[in-house]
Amino acid sequence: MSFAVIIEKDGLSVEISVSSINLVFKETDSYLSVSVPDADLHYYVYENFQGGEILLTQDSAEFIRLNISDIQLYYGSKSNSVMIEGRKKTYTPVVDSYLIPDSRVTNVKSRGNNKFYTVLGDSFIYKPGDSVTTQGETFTVNAVTYSFQNTKYSIVIERVV
Repeated sequence: MSFAVIIEKDGLSVEISVSSINLVFKETDSYLSVSVPDADLHYYVYENFQGGEILLTQDSAEFIRLNISDIQLYYGSKSNSVMIEGRKKTYTPVVDSYLIPDSRVTNVKSRGNNKFYTVLGDSFIYKPGDSVTTQGETFTVNAVTYSFQNTKYSIVIERVV
């Protein structure tokens, strides 16, 4: 699996390397935050991409596109970085179906009317509206949270019970 983060505005497009990604993917309001460790790139991004778009691609295919809502510069004693946040209010699902082997589900928690499945994986696959079968249940995905940092991956699938 290879993914890329691309920022765009007014015909200008730059692929950026990131040290972390946090994506909360819902039909109603999605949120993406990426950290860019490149000290040379941070001010360029801040100056040129306010109000643009941020794309997350996987194997050259667009996974999600969001409006850039905020760009924050961070000046550390040893390095500088930039945090880019994107938001999207609506999403039209293209529904897929997945069978997740029980061995890939590492944790299941219930909270209120929701159930959360932590799934092993290192790719962006699941989307709101998808049909998932695991642990003897078939359900529609309500939201997915992806957290990737260096070589640590976390995928949590949420469903309404």
